[in-house]
Amino acid sequence: MKNPIRRSRKIGKTQGGRVQDGKASEKWSRIFTEDVWMRLSETNLKWHILKENPSRDYYHPCQGDEYIEVLKQLPRKETDGLRAIVLRRTPKFDLKLGIEAQQRYYCVILNSFPKSNTYSTKKKQSQSIIKHYKNWCSNWEQTETGWNFKWKVEEVRRYYLYYLFLHELGHLNQPYYYTRKRAEDFAHNYALEWARKLNQL
Repeated sequence: MKNPIRRSRKIGKTQGGRVQDGKASEKWSRIFTEDVWMRLSETNLKWHILKENPSRDYYHPCQGDEYIEVLKQLPRKETDGLRAIVLRRTPKFDLKLGIEAQQRYYCVILNSFPKSNTYSTKKKQSQSIIKHYKNWCSNWEQTETGWNFKWKVEEVRRYYLYYLFLHELGHLNQPYYYTRKRAEDFAHNYALEWARKLNQL
């Protein structure tokens, strides 16, 4: 498996890493910690589940075996590229940018969700925000600073299982030459298409 924590060929050299106590050390990626990489490296299992502590005010809406059940309903060619599912503690960087999930190096990474089940965004594209969430969350309101979405527990679970997860799986199946916008459109449509086929829309 390609090492997902090396972002540069120079990492590991003094010039590309950090020097601490006179010793050169590697500069680890913010996406995968050293601990996550080591756990991935120690197993050859397909669809490996890695779960981090979500912190006091957050939780993981779905467990690993629930994502596995979704995968089992899909054709093998759609799932063969997936190495692991990471249920991650939401980094401050992702929280600031409103990043809910990512696909990196054959892994789907799903950030934790607020225990309050209220998600706020300051994004100004009101129509696109409503269009994105209308299939998943039934209670939202516009404020002076953005939007507040008040989720029911089952809505959050359905959104994670049949949109976020399938969206990132779509990135694993997209043509490699797609531009970023085209890739996002592909993944969005991929998730909705499979959600319909699985009778979730």
